Amino acid sequence: MAVKPWIGQIAEPAVHNDINKDKPDASYAMEYVYGYRTDNCRQNAYFNNNMQATYYAAAVGVILDHESNTQKFFGGGESDDTRRYAPGEMKMHSDDI
Repeated sequence: MAVKPWIGQIAEPAVHNDINKDKPDASYAMEYVYGYRTDNCRQNAYFNNNMQATYYAAAVGVILDHESNTQKFFGGGESDDTRRYAPGEMKMHSDDI
């Protein structure tokens, strides 16, 4: 109980909705990725040929254009927002970088 004190306090409701395994109607689009992990990571931030910073945060690859303070994303799930992707770029992946 010391590790998981909530186990004795949580119970399944007697009445609840049926499980719906359909894909939700809503979607998301990332606007900006804040933060960068440097605690125990090495050699994971670079400059590309256009002198834009490239790095990753969890499952999202980020290209930062510091002049306009805009980002392009790789991964992070499905998105219909094609404004952020250059032609031929991969739009999603399913694992951490």
